[in-house]
Formats: sequence, structure tokens, C-alpha cells
Amino acid sequence: MRYGWKVKGIPTHCACGETNSVDHRLICKLGGYTSMRHNSVRDSRAQIMREVCRDVQTKPTLLPINENDFERKVNTADNARLDISARGRGLWNSCEKTFSDIRITYPTSQSYSGKSLAGVYNTNNMKNRR
Repeated sequence: MRYGWKVKGIPTHCACGETNSVDHRLICKLGGYTSMRHNSVRDSRAQIMREVCRDVQTKPTLLPINENDFERKVNTADNARLDISARGRGLWNSCEKTFSDIRITYPTSQSYSGKSLAGVYNTNNMKNRR
């Protein structure tokens, strides 16, 4: 990627119909690697957490809630999930369950052109808080 070399063995067109390139593979949700990158980071982080925490789970189901119970917008869908949950001394309290959500960002995509790296991270941080 750094040198702009073509990757051997990938099709010329993506499943979405666009011309295939490394940049496109990093952002396309249909034929790209976005899910693989996300899941790799999630699984690596969960494995590290297993060394210091108890009851580490990936893709844990959240308890059902009513949207009226909260001031800000929350996911009220049945079977809502986050990426990792864990209990243990490595987190807030040994008995509390902590939930984590993993977000992968491609800071050099066209949608972020004109933004500084700090601005991209702040934008994604605010999206996570919604």
C-alpha cells in the first residue's frame, strides 16, 4: 500500500461493481476487507483481555431496553450486540461487566480529505458516543 504496488491475485472488479484497488478493498463493505480487519482487532483484543480478565466474550448480546428509558439515542433492537464484554481486575471493578466496541477507521479515505488526523479521530469518537 505504501508504494502503491498492485496486489497480485485480486480480481479487477469488486463484487459491488467498482474497479478493484487496495484503497477500495479497505472501504468497500460488500467485497472488501472491512469486516475481516474489524474482527481481527476484536479477536486480538479479546485474547489479550483473557489473560487478565474473567468471563471474556465476543459479540455478547445486550439486555433488551426501551428507548424511552434513555436521554440519548441507543440501540433498542432485539439481539443488540457489542464487540467484547469482560469482568475482572483489569477493568473497572472485579464484579462489574464492561462492554467494549471496536471501530476501525481508514483515515486516508476521500471522505476524510481536508481533515487532520486528530480531526478524523475526534469525528469517530463522537460517532461512538451516539
